[in-house]
Amino acid sequence: MLLQSFIVYSSLTAVMLILAWQAGRSKDWSFMLLAVLAFSVIFGYRYGVGRDFFMYQHMFNKVVEGLDRDCEWGFEQLMLLIHQIGWGETFFFAITSFIPLYLVVRVVKDEPDMYVPVIAVFMLYAFWQPTANVVRQVFAFGFFAVSIKPLQQQKWLLHYALIAIAFLFHKSALALVIVYPIYALNRHEAYIKDVGSQLIIFALAFLLMQFGLVEWLIDAFFNVIVLLGYADSAAFDTHMYYEDFSLGLGFIIRMSVNLMIICHSKEIKEHFKSTPVAIIYDIWFVGMILSVIFVQSMSITRMLLYFTQLAIFVMAYALEYFRREKPDYFWVMLALMLLTFVATIMDGDSNTATYIFNWQDEHFHLKKAFMKL
Repeated sequence: MLLQSFIVYSSLTAVMLILAWQAGRSKDWSFMLLAVLAFSVIFGYRYGVGRDFFMYQHMFNKVVEGLDRDCEWGFEQLMLLIHQIGWGETFFFAITSFIPLYLVVRVVKDEPDMYVPVIAVFMLYAFWQPTANVVRQVFAFGFFAVSIKPLQQQKWLLHYALIAIAFLFHKSALALVIVYPIYALNRHEAYIKDVGSQLIIFALAFLLMQFGLVEWLIDAFFNVIVLLGYADSAAFDTHMYYEDFSLGLGFIIRMSVNLMIICHSKEIKEHFKSTPVAIIYDIWFVGMILSVIFVQSMSITRMLLYFTQLAIFVMAYALEYFRREKPDYFWVMLALMLLTFVATIMDGDSNTATYIFNWQDEHFHLKKAFMKL
């Protein structure tokens, strides 16, 4: 199935990039909608792609019977609506792929030059993996991402309305209410400006990563972790949320890309100063640093997804800046993204990326290891 996975993901990426290029060239948003639609069709017909695939499959198939209704109200209503329409499981996975990606690309709708970079980063840097996995939270992330421009424009009512919608899909979005006051206190200006300080913080994060803060933090904030839905209070065990970690190629690539962006952050912000990139960068940087420190904790890194997933935009702005101003860095960054893309597919048996269509019954046994609900 490795060859099929390469063909499916590569073909999908090529189609989406062509449509994004046409959208940017013609300034016709409908081509971006077609790109998102292409993604949703392929991910609607997937089987076993995403570690939580079978959990969501079970949830969707049982929700009409009144079972598994412990999910958030917004997501429950979406499942019930799809059942009422009678469109089935394939449409469920298609729509839960379409909406999060649509919300992501909607952030740059007024910036046609950013259409191709955003799609390139999303596909080549494998941001489609969280979209196929932590479905409810990427819904919430999408609404949070859309709320950042209103935050920059000091439209607090619209910002909080979008956060409220995010909360309907994942209750952890409640923690995002603090973001607006933080920037209001600073008159909606960026906090993180000095590159030297960022590099020092980046280095310190690697040191703190070695100090075993994860277990202490989980124990100290156990009730908060349960409240936000990242742990089961009935079966809680610190070690269940603590993973052994060793430096691998993927981690090195991510940190290399992060370092490139940090070193050029001032120029990137200046180049795109009419956009909310400065605020997006601030939030991403904080999340990225915390995710390095607590890299061994699945529960904490899941909570940080709202911040770390903003890398889609930070990397896209960086890629476009490098393309225009520093071609050497552009090719290096593109090469690292392509390496991530290939490595993600090659490791498909363990990260669930191996692509199987939902009509290929003869290959379903390849996903047995991920069938635990």
